[in-house]
Amino acid sequence: FKSGQSMEAMAKIKAVVMDKTGTVTKGEFKVQQIAGGLDVLKLCASCEQQSTHPIAQSIVACAKKRGMTLTEPETMEEFSGRGIRAKVGRSTVLCGNERLLEENGVEVPKLDAEYGTRVLVAVSGRFVGYITISDGIKPDAKDAVRQLKKAGLTTVMLTGDAEEAAKA
Repeated sequence: FKSGQSMEAMAKIKAVVMDKTGTVTKGEFKVQQIAGGLDVLKLCASCEQQSTHPIAQSIVACAKKRGMTLTEPETMEEFSGRGIRAKVGRSTVLCGNERLLEENGVEVPKLDAEYGTRVLVAVSGRFVGYITISDGIKPDAKDAVRQLKKAGLTTVMLTGDAEEAAKA
């Protein structure tokens, strides 16, 4: 639909496809859960300091808000779509998804499904915990989708998140 087209053209629309992040959700990632203790947060935030990824930035912001002093990693390598590997002190630390940890020989326990993105943390080849990050739903999103459906339109949400996160 282009500006200036008639309402007849709009009447032909059958579906609305929208991206989740920033459209249905606020696009503001926040730490929701820390499993494995505050040491997991401090270690992960230390490793993530140089990353520009919004999830990494939310972890660092949470640690700083709690007054944590972060350690600068000796080395840090990012793996697109998977996470990071960093050397902190004598330990190699992995912060990322299950695939990254498994690629590096870390056994990941079976975890229950939940809303949000999990950043799994391993130290020297051993799983130590995770941090769950989520993005809040915009206050008017539910009503907007309800109105689109009421108008007879099919709504579709696109996301790179896991199915459980998208459903939530």
